[in-house]
Amino acid sequence: MVVDSSGNYGQAVAKGAQLLGIPATVVMPKGGSDLKARACTASGATVVREGVTWMNRGDRARALAEERDLLYLPADAWDGMAGDGTLSLELFGQANDFDCLIVPVSSGGLIAGVAVVAKAMDPAVRVVGVQPAASGHALRSLQVGRIVSLDKAPETIADGARTLALGERPFRIMRDNVDSVVLVDEEWTLLATWLLMTRLKMVVEPTGALPLAAVLAGEVGSERAVCLISGGNADLSDLGIRFGAAGFALRD
Repeated sequence: MVVDSSGNYGQAVAKGAQLLGIPATVVMPKGGSDLKARACTASGATVVREGVTWMNRGDRARALAEERDLLYLPADAWDGMAGDGTLSLELFGQANDFDCLIVPVSSGGLIAGVAVVAKAMDPAVRVVGVQPAASGHALRSLQVGRIVSLDKAPETIADGARTLALGERPFRIMRDNVDSVVLVDEEWTLLATWLLMTRLKMVVEPTGALPLAAVLAGEVGSERAVCLISGGNADLSDLGIRFGAAGFALRD
């Protein structure tokens, strides 16, 4: 099978393919995370990066799959979103006293799966998506009622959210099940990542910290919100430099 990914989805597919004894190829942007690329390789996947950009990664993956007569499995496939929806089942099995569920947004597969199940279990729960301020394609898509694409990949430390647009399948679900999408600036994302690591002892990458960043920035009005922290493939050396530059190491 062939997938395109900034790295997180690719790692999941690579590990699953390894367990099943299936060859997997992950197409990743050359300027993306070396850490995530190495993790895919460690799980036995072939990683293709040469000539791959944030703009053409999907086209390259589809062309490669067609050329080699392999299955192309996009991150927003129906089965994938169904799997994402089981997160809501787990959440409601552990807690039922929240009124808002906050989820990071990339191409939309994660929030679509989570939202449709959450709304089925409790229609009153608000589902809020979060994107970096440099992105915002999901926010604009929901505002105008059609998919809006960016001209170039957004510059953000949340590399898992550097997509150009929502997928068609998740967009159809999001229109009916996601209440709003908010944007957060980079400093809030970095602060949220630092707090999760140093206070909660969680290894979280900036994309996974987007929901907490939205809370810290005051973008979500709720006293009983749940932040879905999705993405733990952090480049600790890079984050350490960023934390030091921001002066976080000196904070109480």
